[in-house]
Amino acid sequence: MCARVTAIVFLTSIALPASGQFVIRDQDAVKVGAAIDGALEGGKLDCQIEHIRPFLDFAFRFEAGFIVRCPVRIFDGNAVHLVVYARVTPANGKPVTLGQEYTTTPIPADLRPRTNIRKVQSNFELSGGFALGEGEYSVDLLVVSSTERFVQSHWKLKAARGRGEEQVPLTMRPHAAEQLSSRPWEGKLAAQGEGVRVTMLLDAAPRDPNSAHLRVWDRMFLMDSVSSVLKQIPCESVRLIAFNLDQQREIFRDESFGRAGFRRLGRALRDLELGTVQYSVLKRQGGWAELLARLTNAEIQAESPSDLVIFLGPVTRVAQKVPPGSLVPNGANGPRFFDLEYFPVWMNGGEFPDAIHHVTLARNGTVVKIHSPGELAKGIQRMLDQLSIERVRTGN
Repeated sequence: MCARVTAIVFLTSIALPASGQFVIRDQDAVKVGAAIDGALEGGKLDCQIEHIRPFLDFAFRFEAGFIVRCPVRIFDGNAVHLVVYARVTPANGKPVTLGQEYTTTPIPADLRPRTNIRKVQSNFELSGGFALGEGEYSVDLLVVSSTERFVQSHWKLKAARGRGEEQVPLTMRPHAAEQLSSRPWEGKLAAQGEGVRVTMLLDAAPRDPNSAHLRVWDRMFLMDSVSSVLKQIPCESVRLIAFNLDQQREIFRDESFGRAGFRRLGRALRDLELGTVQYSVLKRQGGWAELLARLTNAEIQAESPSDLVIFLGPVTRVAQKVPPGSLVPNGANGPRFFDLEYFPVWMNGGEFPDAIHHVTLARNGTVVKIHSPGELAKGIQRMLDQLSIERVRTGN
């Protein structure tokens, strides 16, 4: 009975936000710590936990985390609430306790009569993470569910700069842990006529082109990349459209992107389940090309076109070219296209042009390969330099 009450206490006594990670403080942190350290009894969640080693991110801090994989069948096809608690303790330091809530997707009512849930082989997966300074840490993870079951894991890790990273200026002090959050763009715009009109086309894809899931560190990478680019451009206006080629659809659009839009974008990325592709998408094999053509055609045909159209995101699995006949001509006063294309370091030497690369070149645009935060900064400057030359040449 004691373990059953403990699980319910987690779900009812701690105020949980609608979405996102939060820091648990004071007495609530003491309660979570006591449960982590105690010998909990009761039903066990048949879930596997994978530990993600620390790596240096585009915000010049270390990220580490975990993936929890639970067979769909253990939830009987129902919507189940899961709360994940991570206690991160620096060596000889004070622990930081983090929490986040998730809900499994139920089997739709019309599919239940013909679905044998016990034979479903897929998993429900969730990821979580935390930001670190250099140093050694111990991590305790506790996952509890509304079905009053739980699973735990404990591990140690070391965050240290690798070869070639010795001179990188870190943004977190050593032996410090905090919640994993993006560095926001505040939405500050240049006065009309003094800045650049920007359309950003965000490729909402994982950094690893072989992955089918958008993990928390992928979301942070995308959000930090958006923030880094917009902070370095004197934007007069920003239109931001996020899309996913696997799902062949837009997932977010904001015609006047600003601070509030930045938060909404974060929620849209969190809700994106790249592992779930609708049957209609599988039947429409060329849907990715239709999407890219539609997005770029709309920028060419806009009544008041942007100065810059920026593709931003990782290299994708789709490597084909968009059929030339589906692209409208660029026009004399159309926007300048750029592709700031991220490649993981481990792909060095095995890089390939993807569909976004091809469509950028078809638009007479420029592709800039990005492997590190420093290369991103250089790519942004190259983009601004080319735009300035173009404006001098055209007299705009």
